[in-house]
Amino acid sequence: MPTTKTKSTKKVDIRKECANCKHYDAKTAHCNFLDYDVNTEFVNLLEMGILNGCSEYTPTDDKPKTKKKKKIVVPKINIKPIAKSKKIPENLKGLVPKDVKYYVEQDRLNMIWLAMSKNLPITFEGHTGLGKSELARYIAQEINAIYVRIQFNGARVPDELIGYDKPIDGSLVWWDGTLSHYIRLAQKNPSTNFVLCLDEWNAASKSVQLSTRSLFDESRNLSLSNQQHEILYLTNNVYVFATLNPSREFALYPGIERLNEADKDRFPIWSVIDFPDNPTEMKILKLHFPDKDKDTLKRIITLGNKARKALKDGLIQTVVSTRTLIHILKMWDLGPEMALKECLLGRMSEEEQKAIAKQIDYIFDIQIFDQKEMEK
Repeated sequence: MPTTKTKSTKKVDIRKECANCKHYDAKTAHCNFLDYDVNTEFVNLLEMGILNGCSEYTPTDDKPKTKKKKKIVVPKINIKPIAKSKKIPENLKGLVPKDVKYYVEQDRLNMIWLAMSKNLPITFEGHTGLGKSELARYIAQEINAIYVRIQFNGARVPDELIGYDKPIDGSLVWWDGTLSHYIRLAQKNPSTNFVLCLDEWNAASKSVQLSTRSLFDESRNLSLSNQQHEILYLTNNVYVFATLNPSREFALYPGIERLNEADKDRFPIWSVIDFPDNPTEMKILKLHFPDKDKDTLKRIITLGNKARKALKDGLIQTVVSTRTLIHILKMWDLGPEMALKECLLGRMSEEEQKAIAKQIDYIFDIQIFDQKEMEK
């Protein structure tokens, strides 16, 4: 406690003032530093300012007052799902997803409903096979929406998405691209929900990104390069989702573009989907395989965890996602060894196979390779 030379003008209870001082002996009410009993005489010495020599003493009036921080209270709100489509055109009914099995945490679902209610685009970033585009498809199913998934890659050109002038019978006729086609359909069918999923958007070329990023900002539009210089605005029945592979994992996802700050700023909701924890992954697998015994599911999840740790440690370069585990379990009736070989080890390098084969041997008591093959 810092030394103070300020007189206290208040009558104070010295026993309280000195209670936390290391020089004060509470049993004998004695100050070991000044060798005084804490009594009336000591109070007088305090008022005379004689206690300046005590390095531990600070009068109550001089102690800094700390303000109590107000606790931010977040009110519990009931976030309702988006209303379902009232009507689906007969020729588009095949684009409404059915029987999508997906487990999503309630907090994330609340975030999605709230963002959609405010016409905010939603971005999911994460490793392959963790259900980013499947989540958008599940949302489309829940609101009875037309689901349009557009796969992006470096080979796509803006004309495919936006449209172009096509020469027909000696004259140029505007031909809508995929995006402009479905935006027009949404304008013509205001009672029908549309979910646009721009899959792996950061794998698109810069020209495609620049041509489509206005879909994500406040203007929510698409500029066409036709003779009328038309601008198509998204109606309120259009919900935009984008999925991204991790932008920091260039070795795992060659071809993805690093997004600049102008691109990032257009994504108001950037939700990271990571590898699920054990209880969540168990719920996902149970959803797909309700009759599978729990012990097998636990072992499969353990294998997934071991492979993901190996990925993190740089021992392998193969992503073992929840989708991978689902594929293994779908082929489980062929026998564990065949399922693991065909659905997991087959896409790994020899070094990776050996690393994971040791884990398989430990978890399932299955020897994939004999000793000679392991020593090669």
